[in-house]
Amino acid sequence: MFHMEQCIDHKDMNIPRRRFLQIPLSLTAAALCRACSPRDTPSDSPKERAEQDASPLAELHKTSPYVPDPRRREILAQIQRRADACENTEFEAYCANAQSSNTPPASAPQIMRDFEYAFETIAGKLANKPRPKSGARLYLLYNMGYIVQTPTTTFGIDIVHTQTERIAELLDFLLITHRHADHYSPALVRHMGSKPVVSNFIENEFKQNSDTKNYKFGGIDIAATLTHHGSRLPKFNSTFEIACLDTAEKIRILHVGDAGKYEQIKPSRSPDVFIPHVSVGLNIKKCAEETIKPRLLFMSHLLELGHPTYKWRHPLSLGLAKCDSIKGTAAIMPFWGECVEVG
Repeated sequence: MFHMEQCIDHKDMNIPRRRFLQIPLSLTAAALCRACSPRDTPSDSPKERAEQDASPLAELHKTSPYVPDPRRREILAQIQRRADACENTEFEAYCANAQSSNTPPASAPQIMRDFEYAFETIAGKLANKPRPKSGARLYLLYNMGYIVQTPTTTFGIDIVHTQTERIAELLDFLLITHRHADHYSPALVRHMGSKPVVSNFIENEFKQNSDTKNYKFGGIDIAATLTHHGSRLPKFNSTFEIACLDTAEKIRILHVGDAGKYEQIKPSRSPDVFIPHVSVGLNIKKCAEETIKPRLLFMSHLLELGHPTYKWRHPLSLGLAKCDSIKGTAAIMPFWGECVEVG
């Protein structure tokens, strides 16, 4: 049975279209760090073990990323502990052996249950909920991987997961910002078959082979621009300015992958949704408040399990703190399996 809670509609949060109130955080980032540091203690009680194995995402999805209140932070702290208990080598081994199974073995780290639960939640919504009549739904699957559903189209950006064959069936096309393993799944590309896959490195008819290139898939227009990855890899990363022209509101999404220089990010207009990497050198605050000025900002690239716990696996507390620092834009931190409806 799929978890079928409603998507979060930013209009229901009483957020004006062009001006936003910063939502105060009731717990400091430091407090969340302290809450996240201890690991869950194993229990000999079958009931307690079952409770630990159950995904906390079910409870998280009852809260809102617009309102990071104590309850949501408590659940995020539990998820952080589960992630801290998983080494990157365990995650890589799990993904290599998972194949098409969506049930992690008992020996798998608990965070793998959350990883699979997120996909099942999204798959259930896409299968059983009618398409939006207007606006767009953005589902965060994992890391910077979003599935976007509009009135006529479903597409993915930087999707990495074990359920590649099932994901490919859901998508009309796929966008990949760069070839790092936390943004690019060769298996998913294979399962996409003849469907369009846009990247700057895959040799196909959709390859971005110039600094800028425009694409059109049905009612979706895309402007791809080559940028530096962080400060070390020049012209390695593509940003995607996506115009959902099949929506009455002409929703615009700017997904910048691992772009690290704000000077290289020059959308044609302020987007409705801006999706940056939380910590790759990009001055997100300047982008949000001065240069890009989006309506909504989705802080992303948190808890990427393929990185070691001590390096580049950015904690949830960092995402919350950066959201809190941004003024004038609704900056939120969705998590795996959550849906935000933009209209």
